[in-house]
Amino acid sequence: MDGEERRVEVALFRYGCIAELLQRKLPRGEQARILERLAGQEWEAPGGEKVRLSVSTLKSWLARYRKGGFEALKPKPREDRGRPRALDPALIERAAQLKRELAARSVPQVIRMLEASGEAAKGSISRATLHRHLRALGLTRRQPGSPRAYQRFEREEPGELWQIDQTPGIMLPDPRRPGKWQKTELFLVIDDHSRYLPHAQFYPDQKLPRLEHCVRQALAKAGIPGAIYVDRAKIHVSRHFRAACAALGIRVILGGRKNPAARGKVERINQTIQNEVYPELRLLASRGEVKTPEEATGYLLAWLEEDYHRRPHSETGEPPRDRYFRKPPRLPDPVALANLFLTRETRTVRKTATISVGGNRYLVDPELREKKVEVRYDPFDLTRVEVWVQGRFYQVATPSCLNKTSLRSTESAPAPTGLSMSYLRLLRAQHDRRLAEEVQRLRFSDLPKTPLPGATGAVAPFLALLHLGLGRDLTEAETGEAREFWGTYGPLDIRLCREALERACRDLGTGRHISTYLEEIRRRARR
Repeated sequence: MDGEERRVEVALFRYGCIAELLQRKLPRGEQARILERLAGQEWEAPGGEKVRLSVSTLKSWLARYRKGGFEALKPKPREDRGRPRALDPALIERAAQLKRELAARSVPQVIRMLEASGEAAKGSISRATLHRHLRALGLTRRQPGSPRAYQRFEREEPGELWQIDQTPGIMLPDPRRPGKWQKTELFLVIDDHSRYLPHAQFYPDQKLPRLEHCVRQALAKAGIPGAIYVDRAKIHVSRHFRAACAALGIRVILGGRKNPAARGKVERINQTIQNEVYPELRLLASRGEVKTPEEATGYLLAWLEEDYHRRPHSETGEPPRDRYFRKPPRLPDPVALANLFLTRETRTVRKTATISVGGNRYLVDPELREKKVEVRYDPFDLTRVEVWVQGRFYQVATPSCLNKTSLRSTESAPAPTGLSMSYLRLLRAQHDRRLAEEVQRLRFSDLPKTPLPGATGAVAPFLALLHLGLGRDLTEAETGEAREFWGTYGPLDIRLCREALERACRDLGTGRHISTYLEEIRRRARR
């Protein structure tokens, strides 16, 4: 772990300690009570050692975060960088001997014993360092206790807590090996209070970019939650994912190891999907109507929107959609959201001043030849690749050979079949009709002959397009945002703007923040 990675890890630990104080506006006196409680509990620091924190320490971290955000929680580089800080191997062996003699001895107790016996100078042994060595020797594992008892719980408000899970999906035809089948992975996000699923999607694997894409879709649809509960899978504890959540003010809660009982709601919805959706999808796949993860996702989302989200839940007695959107969610800025979850990789620029990403070739500044750079990109939109040098934005690479625009699997048209009836096919048709009704009003023949109030010049048709497409009058703030967008990216082809807005309305509906639609127009109308 290099210096910057260590600083991010420490900042994530500090954020996790104060995250509870950032989730909501606290009544008078409540912050002091929470601080006292947090100071009274034991925390596992990045090095693995158990620590207790003072109220003043927590207050200082809280003040730094409120003033400078996540970056302010990173520690300053060590002044003794480069000087040896390793423990003597003989001292490590002696500490291991003490642990083997009595496994109940804690690391601080072992350190005190070594100091008291004169085998180590007082203050010369770091608890984190010794803990790391003992853990490598298998001497810090907790003894198994008695089975835990669990109580049912539910968060009081929608958006307080989301749970994220990935589970094996259905088998689909492998396009690279005719006659063979390939696995898929289902990622889903569920709200603890309402049981509403902000997003669920099938992917060809369970790598980090898939998780980040799923979470991005959920945030764009259902707003920013207070906290996210996940298991300890490698992708969930990645620094990039946790740092992105921290930047949005989302607390990441890691579940206990081998503790599936705490994830009852996720297990329940997984079982429901496996019972109600998987058999239908397998039937469609066997008949050639579902060939890719994208096609399977289309049917799954139709089932969610037309069935699961609209029927009363067996435990809450309310439809999940109604229960979740009773309180307006706090939607993120779509541009900032996209930037937070960009995939980051290191590339060495070739002598020809080119780099490769996803099988595509891009041109960069010749000054960067044979130098290492960081590329940031959306795996689902390879038309834009950012080049960063030493942590600073340098340029947007120019596509030279664009073989594909996405790392997702290639979509294919479903083959006609003789299937008499499919429940998912009926739901998909119903869902498509509902979305078509929402965007039916998006017609250029309906554009007003006179500009909208405040609409002058080339921006007038664009404002009219937004007015008609979203089916409502734009507020003064929305009009200003649309004007600023046009001034930055315009003039644009109105036909392409219409297609982009139509697609956004079809995929997301018409009730999102206007910046969501402007970002979709920016991505698609500028190509």
